[in-house]
Amino acid sequence: MVFVGAALIASVVHAVVGRLFSVPLTQADHTWWLNIVSVVALWAGLISSVVWARHLYGPLFERDFFTVRWWRTQRSDLLYLVVGVLIQIVVGLVYLPFHAKSVGNPTRELLGTAHGWQILLICLTASVGAPIVEEIFFRGLLLRSLQSVPAAWFAQRCRGALPIVVSGLLFAAAHAQGVQFAGLAIAGVSLAVIRRAEGRIAPSIFAHAGFNAIALVVTLHARLVP
Repeated sequence: MVFVGAALIASVVHAVVGRLFSVPLTQADHTWWLNIVSVVALWAGLISSVVWARHLYGPLFERDFFTVRWWRTQRSDLLYLVVGVLIQIVVGLVYLPFHAKSVGNPTRELLGTAHGWQILLICLTASVGAPIVEEIFFRGLLLRSLQSVPAAWFAQRCRGALPIVVSGLLFAAAHAQGVQFAGLAIAGVSLAVIRRAEGRIAPSIFAHAGFNAIALVVTLHARLVP
């Protein structure tokens, strides 16, 4: 419900700003800065929900939930960047028999009419901002909330797998991409598994960043090489 509300607010902001600056509202004609405005509005709604939940229920996460491990101490979380790329490859292999593209639409829509330094800003938005905000919401607040729901008979039989699957499906549905739904669901489930296995959010953030980064590379390559 929170995500739907945030998406509606972002859509209103998009429409109002686009109207004020006379920007065409068709996806093909989106300007790069209007896309960023819409994304930031969505992020504001998601982060506000986390802040609101913390206000109602107190601390939501463990003390080391946001801890990042670097090379100096133990195995670096940066390795999950590679894991994110591997997830994207797996998704591509799943789509291969159907002759469909597993990546493209979300990143292509976000890029819009961007060029030059604007593309760099979009890339930072997709590969840095989006992983942080979406992981805190989906693999932080949402997954934890699903795990806190009293377990029914079916959920008990699944032994905790149900929250992971449901969070992955909701993650895919939230992107409103028909063809890419299955791929995004695979990614969402994989990221939830990483989050649960590690007990921290940093590994899934890095994996999400790697997943988005390779999608950007594919989309930009398709733009440069028709």
